[in-house]
Amino acid sequence: MEINYTLTPEDYIQFNLKQFSQSNQLKKSMMIQLIIPILVAIALFLFRLFKKTLTTGFVIFIVAAIVLWPIVYTFFFKRTLRRRLEKITKEKAAELDLGPRKVFIDEHGLKEEKAILHFQDLIRIEETVGYFFFHQTEDLAYILPKRDLTDKQIEYIRATLRKIGVVSTPENQAQ
Repeated sequence: MEINYTLTPEDYIQFNLKQFSQSNQLKKSMMIQLIIPILVAIALFLFRLFKKTLTTGFVIFIVAAIVLWPIVYTFFFKRTLRRRLEKITKEKAAELDLGPRKVFIDEHGLKEEKAILHFQDLIRIEETVGYFFFHQTEDLAYILPKRDLTDKQIEYIRATLRKIGVVSTPENQAQ
């Protein structure tokens, strides 16, 4: 089946955000950055408790800090990550081969004017709410956005993947 679609900078940003969200190293780093300030707040609370200098205002501040820190940190972390990805994507736009594309998909793989990508050579195929990702390596994938696909095309891709033994079900992600 022939599929025409357009690849945009946002598609690359979404792929990279997905990759980062699945990175164990990033998850560990974020956990440390979330926990250390909370531990410091608890230590300050205990210090003032033992010194008997605890005030209601301080307790409210510490509780608010402990509750709000994960929300604020996660928001700003994701915003900063997105901005960095937008900057990188803008700088590398010429290398990304953006714009209208055409691909032919059958049970053997994906065929473009420039290349053939056999399903057997892929390490993983993922489907998210907004995309199909055909992974050549852990960090490199052929991106197929669903926004330009008809329901018939999406079902054809899913059926083709089932035929080759790949069960494709959208992850519960906002992609």
